[in-house]
Amino acid sequence: MKHKSTKNVNNNVIKKVCVLFFLLNLVFTQDKIELKQADSLSSIQTNNETLTSLKGNIIFKKEDQLLFGDRATQSSDNAIIKLYDNVKIEDGNKTIFCDSLFFDTEEDKIELLGRVSINNGNQIITSNKGRLDNKNEKITLLSNSTVEDYNQKVEGDLIEIIFDKSEIISLEVLENGYIFSKNLLEFCQKLRKKLMKKF
Repeated sequence: MKHKSTKNVNNNVIKKVCVLFFLLNLVFTQDKIELKQADSLSSIQTNNETLTSLKGNIIFKKEDQLLFGDRATQSSDNAIIKLYDNVKIEDGNKTIFCDSLFFDTEEDKIELLGRVSINNGNQIITSNKGRLDNKNEKITLLSNSTVEDYNQKVEGDLIEIIFDKSEIISLEVLENGYIFSKNLLEFCQKLRKKLMKKF
């Protein structure tokens, strides 16, 4: 009959305690983010840092907000959850897609990285990078950004959008802004036709 070594038993106990600490840390943070599911969870300890990794069908929940991804990591040194691969946020009428995100659970702010796309009812919002401030219901688009609906398209490198229950109540273009209005274009085309008839 084989016996497990004391070292292996101790390592398994340490890993289980670290994983339990990670889960408790998520549930009892001020922002109450919960890990709802993941296919696997592992933990590695180096020096005084514990790095926890999640893989497969990951879902986090924070109040009405759901965060999805295929890989996630968190260090015991900070309150930042990093989520990668097939990343999606569902928040009311807003659905946000990006390549990866960093969620600062203490500040309740999310850094959106790589091919950011936000579907908000009639609006399609895109950017190369963005920030989501949950406390102030604000999204800041940081690079090569557009906000488009049926009537107009807004472009810029720095755009701030404030929401109220998924409705845009304020939109400011702070750098390199352009506005293309379909109503204005139609008006200009009609005016041009009238002028051409006179000559």
